Amino acid sequence: MTSKPAHQLRLGALLVSGEDTLSFLQGQLSNDVSGIGEDHSLLASISNAKGRVLAVMYLVKHQHGLLLVLPEELTSNIKNHLQHFVFRAKVSISIWQGQVFADRPDSTEAKGVSQIPVDSNLALYISEQQFEAETDASSLWISSGRPWVLATTQEQFVAQMLNLDLMGGIDWNKGCYTGQEIIARTHYLGKHKRRMLQFEAPGQAAVAPGDPIVCGEKTAGTVVNAAKNSDTWLMLAVVRLSFLGEAFALKDGTPISGTTLPYAIPELDDSD
Repeated sequence: MTSKPAHQLRLGALLVSGEDTLSFLQGQLSNDVSGIGEDHSLLASISNAKGRVLAVMYLVKHQHGLLLVLPEELTSNIKNHLQHFVFRAKVSISIWQGQVFADRPDSTEAKGVSQIPVDSNLALYISEQQFEAETDASSLWISSGRPWVLATTQEQFVAQMLNLDLMGGIDWNKGCYTGQEIIARTHYLGKHKRRMLQFEAPGQAAVAPGDPIVCGEKTAGTVVNAAKNSDTWLMLAVVRLSFLGEAFALKDGTPISGTTLPYAIPELDDSD
């Protein structure tokens, strides 16, 4: 593959197959796996026992099972995590050898690529073959308020901090799964203290996932994803809502400004 600029979104996938695939994943993921259809993806997260997100993923039906689409850098880690829960379940988990893009690949070799909708603005592009293509949809996903957990941000957030509950990524009636007790408790306690918001920073700034967001000398949040558009950085960051109304900045003091997500944050109507 050709070299990629910093922060470019590169996706991979795990293939989960076998007669117990649905029941096995139902016990691990935040969404109802039985709700996946042939022509759309299903948003879900996988968490540790403390309810901290290990990965955000999109499930896609495959002729041999289900693809779990997630950042390529996490595929080995999540495969090993899931393997610990297999026990006697009749499932097989492997790193898929095809290719996934977060934007339509621009390549003469891009034949037989399937488009799987995520929402009205986004899609995943699935190919059974590997080929070179220049594609970077990071800013498009950030604009849509759709986060990806990366190696630098694993185990830092509960699913609701990433707004997964606002995007249909959590099913509250599906039963138990790893981390479910913490996620459910956070939900039923009511208003959340931290949410993922969208920000802009000057293009000359240095921004990376996992960087702190500060208010004065206090840490107010964490960068989740960042992408550069010409002379501006666009980013998603989980911040403490108690800091709203104060001046947010990057760790080096560079001021950042809030922008508008395409979906409502309930707590913003009555944050304190």
